[in-house]
Amino acid sequence: MGSLILFSGGWESVFCYLKNKNKKDTTCLFLDYGQPYLKEERVAVAVLKKSLLLNVIERKVPLIKQKKGTFLKRNRTFFNLASNFNPDEIVFGTRNIFPFFDKHGDSNLWFARKEAKRIGIPIRTPAAGLLKAQIKKTVLNAGISEEQIFSSEGYNYGNL
Repeated sequence: MGSLILFSGGWESVFCYLKNKNKKDTTCLFLDYGQPYLKEERVAVAVLKKSLLLNVIERKVPLIKQKKGTFLKRNRTFFNLASNFNPDEIVFGTRNIFPFFDKHGDSNLWFARKEAKRIGIPIRTPAAGLLKAQIKKTVLNAGISEEQIFSSEGYNYGNL
């Protein structure tokens, strides 16, 4: 299949696509896991799909347990689902390197490496260790506007 990018329409996933776009057989996987900002992500993905001519697959994820607004084992669930497509690699847009700085516990380079061994598929994290400003600069320099991106930063989660 080639590369499978976990794609939300956010800064990091677009960055991952841009770092991967010259590779043959790149597919983006958009996942509906009941996130509170699903509608906003869908809009961003649709806009980016059209402007970047993305190959996007969308899948509904079985219910993921939540605790205080955090989806538990979310990325493990994503990697399991992505592995079903038999990609050569999974591309994952985390900036975290170490679990210590990861409030979710499953969105960091070390977790991705452990998961890659578990599922037997390489997981690349091209945004790991970069500052958000570096990622934004790369995306904006590629001609993608801020209006095309969805960011959950500052998102009002209500009573989650």
